[in-house]
Amino acid sequence: MRNLLLYRLLKRAAADTAHRLRAEKRLIFKKGKVMDMASRLFQSIILQMKDTVDRTIGIVDATGAVIACTDLPRIGEMREDAVTELGYAGDMIRFGGYTYRSVADRSTRFEYAVFVQGEDELARSVCALASVAINNIKTLYDEKHDKATFVKNIILDNILPGD
Repeated sequence: MRNLLLYRLLKRAAADTAHRLRAEKRLIFKKGKVMDMASRLFQSIILQMKDTVDRTIGIVDATGAVIACTDLPRIGEMREDAVTELGYAGDMIRFGGYTYRSVADRSTRFEYAVFVQGEDELARSVCALASVAINNIKTLYDEKHDKATFVKNIILDNILPGD
């Protein structure tokens, strides 16, 4: 029952965040480095989860950098060892007191992983639910960006007649 409520909350949060952030700019500056819009979406979802789950939740990219986290000072930390282990092990691992799960993508290359503090079954469940929410928001963002680029190319006559 608790997992179902958490899933519904995460699904609603993903939809609300996508709707709220549609009109914002593509890039922002944070801590001296450029973060893309996907990172902002991830941070918004993660912060909404903070109120429901009493554990640290975050997202790392393929380089091992923490790009979103409920514990804000951890953004920018490097976790290369965990990303390397996840690359070898596959879908989900427990490493260094955290549970990691890769965010599935249309492509086969690794882009992001969700992590949750703890190595127990609750951490595993929260990690799986957060991974679903992040995957959904990433898919929505990618589809929106692809459509916008397509329409822009049509308007600017960058599409060949054979396309």
